[in-house]
Amino acid sequence: MHRTQNTILDFTDQRIDVGLDVHKKSWKVVIYTQRGLFKSFSQDPDPSILAKYLRRTFPGGQYYVVYEAGCFGFWIQQQLQTLGIDCMVTHPGDVPTTDKQKKRKTDPVDAQKLAAELRAGRLEGIYIPAATAIADRMLIRTRMKIVKNQTRLKNQIKSLLTFLGIAIPFEPAQHWSGRFLQWLHALELPDPSATASLKAYLQLLEHTKAQLLQLTRQMRQLARSDLYRSNVDLLRSIPGIGELTAMVLLVELIDMNRFKNLDKLCGYVGLVPDVESSGDTTKVKGLTNRANTYVKHVIIEAGWIAVAKDPMLMSDFARLSQRMKKQHAMIRIARKLLARIRFVWQNGQPYQCSYTPNI
Repeated sequence: MHRTQNTILDFTDQRIDVGLDVHKKSWKVVIYTQRGLFKSFSQDPDPSILAKYLRRTFPGGQYYVVYEAGCFGFWIQQQLQTLGIDCMVTHPGDVPTTDKQKKRKTDPVDAQKLAAELRAGRLEGIYIPAATAIADRMLIRTRMKIVKNQTRLKNQIKSLLTFLGIAIPFEPAQHWSGRFLQWLHALELPDPSATASLKAYLQLLEHTKAQLLQLTRQMRQLARSDLYRSNVDLLRSIPGIGELTAMVLLVELIDMNRFKNLDKLCGYVGLVPDVESSGDTTKVKGLTNRANTYVKHVIIEAGWIAVAKDPMLMSDFARLSQRMKKQHAMIRIARKLLARIRFVWQNGQPYQCSYTPNI
């Protein structure tokens, strides 16, 4: 008669590091324990499945999960945190990668790289907003994308007219006015198929304008809510900052105190140069591609308005424009504008034109 002995697994206080390479249909999972690489496998894209596996296989352990930021947002992190599992989202550009890993890029390699770097403590997580802040950010970003769609449609309509050799009997300042749109709707092109194409573009434009109007109303309602009203009013005291720009800043930056200084803020926005340095040679390549493009776009647009309203910025812009291109001078103005925004936001004081931020 053989006796069997049940082994009770106990991983109390042991660290379990998990790297996830996430995709729509499946996740690649790589697990490291204190003894090294434990297992690599695929699973369905469900945080609860991973949580059950970790608790069943490593009872009592301390679980740490990491995946790269991307199109899947933060819902995986939020659900794992709710299930009691620590989860980090890291920027793909911050993950150390060897030349071999770059040339042999597969899902298992990516997941193992994440798990190993997490185990070594070489990864840094990005800032993760609350779920309500993410939803508000989504609303503002959607509105900005609809604006781009509207501009694209307008350009497509003009391109169609140009292609057919039809002159527009309106001054550029009158384009897209009520009279201009009436002319477009009444326009009969020589060929019925061309007319149908124009009508289709105009219908899309009308639908897009209706969407934009609805989202603008929702954005304004959000800006006047208790959560945002006071900060919107503060930011609008700065020349060049309107309601839309203020809301973009608030939903994208969320907490100004997470930036230790102005350089950190400018780096996040993308108003810093890419620099290559080797030995005695230093090459400045222009503005970095690593940026929050939403904030970067509105802050530069606000800078052009601010130089016409703020005497100090107007003087700075004129001085800078004498020794560099105006586009480059505007980047300096945008940094100065960010300094004003940071001061007003952190101190809760309306902007005074007599104040010069020290940058």
